[in-house]
Amino acid sequence: MTKQLPSSEQINQLMQGELDIGFVRMPVSESLHSISLFKEYIVLAVPNEVKVSSGNINEILATHPLLQINPSLAPCLAEQTTLLLEEINAKLKPGGSTNDLPTLLALIAAKNGIAFVPANVRHFYLRG
Repeated sequence: MTKQLPSSEQINQLMQGELDIGFVRMPVSESLHSISLFKEYIVLAVPNEVKVSSGNINEILATHPLLQINPSLAPCLAEQTTLLLEEINAKLKPGGSTNDLPTLLALIAAKNGIAFVPANVRHFYLRG
């Protein structure tokens, strides 16, 4: 049976010898051997009519509720988002959370907010 585990849980199980191999987000503990397979990027998903540029990201974050996947279900994404928000010194308009990516994207399309998501979710995008 395949079970999706957060990177932090996989790392814990690898360290305890309960897991032989894992596919995790970097960085990993120095006591583990790792090979980077590809880089993962996060993007800001917004409703279609919101125009984003590098110069207006903080304004968008301050004026639209920031939605997210439940941090306990996607701790790596939550951590990446937190680090990015700290780096750009963003002021946020807090929003809610959901338990899955399709629901999150549907909330954004319905103009309920914005969210940082993995760039590879482009295959979920609907036209418009």
